[in-house]
Amino acid sequence: MTDADAQPTQLLIEATAGEALTLPFPKGPATGYEWQWRLPEGVTRLPDLPDPPPEMMPGAPDGSLPQLLVEVPGDYEVYGEFGRPWEDAPQRRVVITLRIR
Repeated sequence: MTDADAQPTQLLIEATAGEALTLPFPKGPATGYEWQWRLPEGVTRLPDLPDPPPEMMPGAPDGSLPQLLVEVPGDYEVYGEFGRPWEDAPQRRVVITLRIR
């Protein structure tokens, strides 16, 4: 059973409209795992924020974090799945509520 078989992780992030916000989910390790994001209308993906690990470790995440931009205040739901694109089921799922003021 994978984590994806369980209920998705729920997370609330509060931010200000027009300011970039960073999701706390680093890019996957070099084993093919990656995050796939479904963004609602009004949420834009920005270039990833570099966040190098403190030291080089084989198989560690590449050190970047996804960034989003929301221009209009309100609540938005972002869905993420962590897995390998060629596999049927993700290893982890998250639902992030963005509360933009």
